[in-house]
Amino acid sequence: QFSELGWYEWVYFWDTAVTYPGDKVVLGRHLGPSMNVGPALTAKLLKANGQVMHRSSYQTLTPDDVRDPTEIKKREVFDQCVQEKCGGTAVASNFESN
Repeated sequence: QFSELGWYEWVYFWDTAVTYPGDKVVLGRHLGPSMNVGPALTAKLLKANGQVMHRSSYQTLTPDDVRDPTEIKKREVFDQCVQEKCGGTAVASNFESN
């Protein structure tokens, strides 16, 4: 398999778990290709709640999305949610034995 995106790049994808009146198009992070799941470009996508979804339909952010203040705030909130759910950024000392 191959991937057209780098690890942890921003994407939007369709989340069928979202119910009305929520927006089914949600922000996520690309975690790489899904092996043996769906079509060739199926990817693992991280949701703000820490859940990983496998989706073949997703899109990168447009240049306008990257600069838009509302979209910037969405990404900040997403990162805060992931940090609360999954913990902070890993550092080398997390992997050193005592």
